[in-house]
Amino acid sequence: MPDRRGWVSSALATIVVSWLPEIGELLPNVLDAYNVREKLADYSLNLEHARGGEKADGFARVLANNAEDLDYLADALLSGARTIAIAAFGSAANTACTAG
Repeated sequence: MPDRRGWVSSALATIVVSWLPEIGELLPNVLDAYNVREKLADYSLNLEHARGGEKADGFARVLANNAEDLDYLADALLSGARTIAIAAFGSAANTACTAG
């Protein structure tokens, strides 16, 4: 069976946005982000969630963030997404975010 993942991703991107973002641009539709706190609380920071529990464990172990840090984490994610442009993997901006 042919691998259609690239086709599906491109088709979905075309539905959501009419262009794919380039290096140096902000994420498309980032200003329309909604329910970030709810998604974090119900899924990404919820250790009891069937699929999100592993993510919650990762947030706790790697970032030392848990449900008590919900407001901080939501504000940081939204602020970063709204102000930091897409960087090439391994670029100075990307490396600075992952160092340490």
